Amino acid sequence: MKVELLSKLFPKSLDMTSIGSGKSNDAVTPDEISAQLSYLNLNEEEIDVIFAKYFNDDNSKSKLFKVYIKLVESNLNNLKQEEIEKVTECILLESFIRACPFCNGIGSIVNKNRINKCYHCNNSGIFIFDDNTRRYIMKLNKKNYDFIKDIYVDLVNSIGKKELTALNKIGVL
Repeated sequence: MKVELLSKLFPKSLDMTSIGSGKSNDAVTPDEISAQLSYLNLNEEEIDVIFAKYFNDDNSKSKLFKVYIKLVESNLNNLKQEEIEKVTECILLESFIRACPFCNGIGSIVNKNRINKCYHCNNSGIFIFDDNTRRYIMKLNKKNYDFIKDIYVDLVNSIGKKELTALNKIGVL
């Protein structure tokens, strides 16, 4: 996906197929990508979502964390500060992590003597965020989780909408 995305961002004369193959100097910089994204009228938050998800950019993740911690604080002001931080971390994890961290996205766990299906992703390689997993990551009891669940889902969906809007502007979708 990264090469496809980069190919959409730069003029047709730039050959992106040689990146990573030893035939190029891999000289496409984040500044060049950022400049190209600004020409496509992406706002700062959309750029941060693209950089955080597809390029694993820590600076963009940090900016989004600051934005979403304020949103969580304003919507869930009855939680403690550490709970607000955990909820925000979980929102970003769910928005950006797709490959199962337990099986590394292959759908099975290899032990010395056997291969087992990964029950964290139901053998698909895509991590499943269900209510129990979210509660465990956020370290919330059932009562508090049930109270915040709707707001949490809305915030996760807002990041997904920003991603889709940005991908539409880029021309990937």
